[in-house]
Amino acid sequence: MLKQTSKFIAASAVFLALAACSGGSDDPAPAPAPVPVQPGQPGQPSQPSAVLVGDTIILTASGKLSSFNRTAPQTAVGSIAITGLTAGETLVGIDYRPATVNAAPVAPATSALYGVGGKGGIYTIVPTTGVATRVATLKADATDTTAPFTTLAGASFGVGFNPVVDRLRVVSNTGQNLRINVATGDTITDTAITPAGAAVSASAYTNQFGGASSTELYAINLTGTASLQSQTPANVGTLVDTVALGVSPTAANGFDIDGTNNIGYAALTVGTTTSLYRINLSATAAPAATVVAGGAIAGGEGVVGMALVPAASETATVRMVGLVDDRSTANRLITFAAATPNATTNVAITGLTVGDTVKGIDFRPADGVLWAFAVDAANTGAFLYSINPDTGAAAGRRAVTGYTSEGSTSFAVDFNPAAGALRVIGFTGQNLAINVDTGAATQGIAFGLGRATAAAYSNSFAAAPSTTLYTVDQLADNLNTVPTPGDGSTITPVGPLGINVGEVQSMDIKGGDNGLVLAALRLSGAAITAPHSLYRIALKAIPATGTTPAIPAGSAIRYGAQTAAQAEIGGAAGQPLIDIAIRR
Repeated sequence: MLKQTSKFIAASAVFLALAACSGGSDDPAPAPAPVPVQPGQPGQPSQPSAVLVGDTIILTASGKLSSFNRTAPQTAVGSIAITGLTAGETLVGIDYRPATVNAAPVAPATSALYGVGGKGGIYTIVPTTGVATRVATLKADATDTTAPFTTLAGASFGVGFNPVVDRLRVVSNTGQNLRINVATGDTITDTAITPAGAAVSASAYTNQFGGASSTELYAINLTGTASLQSQTPANVGTLVDTVALGVSPTAANGFDIDGTNNIGYAALTVGTTTSLYRINLSATAAPAATVVAGGAIAGGEGVVGMALVPAASETATVRMVGLVDDRSTANRLITFAAATPNATTNVAITGLTVGDTVKGIDFRPADGVLWAFAVDAANTGAFLYSINPDTGAAAGRRAVTGYTSEGSTSFAVDFNPAAGALRVIGFTGQNLAINVDTGAATQGIAFGLGRATAAAYSNSFAAAPSTTLYTVDQLADNLNTVPTPGDGSTITPVGPLGINVGEVQSMDIKGGDNGLVLAALRLSGAAITAPHSLYRIALKAIPATGTTPAIPAGSAIRYGAQTAAQAEIGGAAGQPLIDIAIRR
């Protein structure tokens, strides 16, 4: 993550924009501990007795919510009848609405379980009690004059929230393709699913967390050879990138994607049994689906829909930790919400050996611990610390063996989520992979001067199956990838950065499908004491090298802020940063 330079640019061939990116035009974390809800208090209407809830919820054909943990899908954790539906209505699908971070000055929506009724009702549902509350009714959006909505059409439906634009996608086995504002019920009928005849009754979006800036819609199509497909663009309804599931289900009863690691899960009926399958979204050849465990889900209930219970980190506001530039105030952390970067709190880093200065930070995906890379006063020795981001307390000083400064005073620091090593790249090109448990460093082939002034790995989650190192090239004004991170001499341009930024920048990546890439940038010419602003980088909106830059010079578009002033980290009087890290 860190980054430096006199002209370093870190916004990228990538479009740093507040508006939705890929998929925006139009989700195995540890099982959460079951938490019962208190029954109603005296004087309040009687509430159903609360049940325990596992990490996965299913909507049953008998009108219940049942749940299980994905480690043991055959065993029901809890089951309860759904109450509160309008007379004569049954639910056809469920999904969690990600907590949303809106640019508009309105209260963000909170994560909640939503259900869609066959007669057009939109409900929120309390999983522990089954109590449903009608919050809206489907109706034609006034702007939709092409094919105004009238009614749901089909026998089975895929239901999923787009986390970027906060709209509910509903597709049916007959090809209906709807985009719904659940706050108002306004419904736009998008282009029908193509090719015609596709039987889609299970669909889900990636990056199911509040504040995501990119997402992709996947569908399970049972026409012909059962397959996993991408619906791209979602509003156009085109199914592409077909990969056979490797099984022959007669029904796809539910589908959702874990926002932390991009693993899909589907309830598929093969023969007479509905079982839980793991869906590999990265598969390029069959099988895309593998059974998690044999046997019927939750004891054999008929399944109509399924939703993964989001991890706590996916429902909370995205929060950041920043490392203050040591030319301003050495060894100090700030924390802030990504949506409101101008409001920060700060703490001094304590517990460091006298003379040590922290040069970079990152959260290790494997355990969520914040690690710091520091150098001594003479810059002849390097050390590792773990830091409590809330208190600033540093501990566990460990020498980095094999370190030589090679003239670098600023560094890009980021964890490789697949190999586990901490990548440290000096401004002069030094290229280290450090085992933080031992301090042993492996020296790779150096980068050219200024060729990697910022660095961040994709797929930043525990046990990532693969990852890509992105770097900012200050000299060529490009966003690059490094095919072999240990060889800094070979880089692949992704595209032009599009804006000129000044010295010292940083970036980080979050989400199973890399749905949030944030950068702390300062435009070229700004004083070295000026605060950085928080930008969003859209890795999936990268133009080809040589095309018009994605970000006009001087662009004031920021992540989660209405104005440039609101996007300044710490406000106009904020301290400059040398690194940022998204909290895990």
